[in-house]
Amino acid sequence: MNDTPRVSVVVASHGRPEALALCLKALRFQTYRPFEVIVVACAQGAKAVHDLPFHDQMKLLDQAEGGLSIARNQGISAAAGEIIAFLDDDAIADPPWLGRLVAGLKATGAAGTGGWVRSSNGISFEWTGGAVTDDLIWDRGVPTVMGTNMAFRADILRDLGGFDPSFAYYLDETDLTQRLAKAGQLVVPTPSAQVHHAGAPNAQRGQGRVPRSLAQIGKSEAIFLRRHAGDTSALARLRACHRQRLLRMMQTGPIGPEDVTRLMKDYDKGVSEGSSHALVPVQTAWPDLPEFLPFVSHTPKAPTYLGGRVWQRRAKLEEARPLALDDTPVSLFLFSSSTLYHRRFFTPDGLWIQTGGLFGRTGRTNPLAQMTGFSSRLKKEITRVAENFSD
Repeated sequence: MNDTPRVSVVVASHGRPEALALCLKALRFQTYRPFEVIVVACAQGAKAVHDLPFHDQMKLLDQAEGGLSIARNQGISAAAGEIIAFLDDDAIADPPWLGRLVAGLKATGAAGTGGWVRSSNGISFEWTGGAVTDDLIWDRGVPTVMGTNMAFRADILRDLGGFDPSFAYYLDETDLTQRLAKAGQLVVPTPSAQVHHAGAPNAQRGQGRVPRSLAQIGKSEAIFLRRHAGDTSALARLRACHRQRLLRMMQTGPIGPEDVTRLMKDYDKGVSEGSSHALVPVQTAWPDLPEFLPFVSHTPKAPTYLGGRVWQRRAKLEEARPLALDDTPVSLFLFSSSTLYHRRFFTPDGLWIQTGGLFGRTGRTNPLAQMTGFSSRLKKEITRVAENFSD
């Protein structure tokens, strides 16, 4: 691998055009060069791409039927980079994200890597690396990655056949890392390569990750166990875990008893389908490598950090927006005189904004309130953010 390998970023999107537009706008602030962006989208997503002023700097593919694995394989077919990274359409990548994934691969010689993932509040983490066994026991076994933040060497990924089309929604990346391990290839974590994952609603889950269907999860678990464990004996344990999760959600209010019954029937239906699904070798016929299409050509700019009181919001936004339009990553902090929890998010005009009380907690394990002055709190938050916002 050369010092600055070309990278292809694949974003698959279905039914979330607003989230997709935000994801792509944030990619404009990546500090790594050179990279290209491949979007595999439904009709709604394609329209969102065409509405962006930089739409001609991306490769846009019509999403085929069949789910996420097939869409990601479409992206691989269009990728010209030596490394292929994957990002979900509801994820916002920090500016150094891509460079740190590349550095993780170069430093270790690994075939694949995955970064850490922040939750919808933009601060706490939903993924800090993990491992899994052949029978889907988590936190032990083979290192794995989260699909919204991962990268692989293109030649190894193609040799392996890419993603298994059997996995339409769930466990596609886990199956891939298991197959990489069986082929003697290494997958490593890169904690500093971080994205914010909104967890936007889709066909499988609603707002707040409340499940709408468990059929695809049941199907994927059955296929995974047959493929890797050789039998489905672990399904009883997995089914019990899903039921316990639903019962906890019922106790806190998002779903009712009838939803638990319906969703478990849904899960059982998926398991039945997965248990009879034909297992075939993962093989994909890849076309010749296409031309590389650089996504950005401007020189990366150092980030700017701005802060103010919440009543200064309009003035601070007027100060920040021209910087973002000039390709400067801007992190804006707006504090109220309260103990409100903090949250961090990316806006359509290209700004990372953190809001919350001057005395409120940032991390969800921090004290509920802290005594501090404005300048001290601003310095503390800038220091925290800068670790993963700038090179």
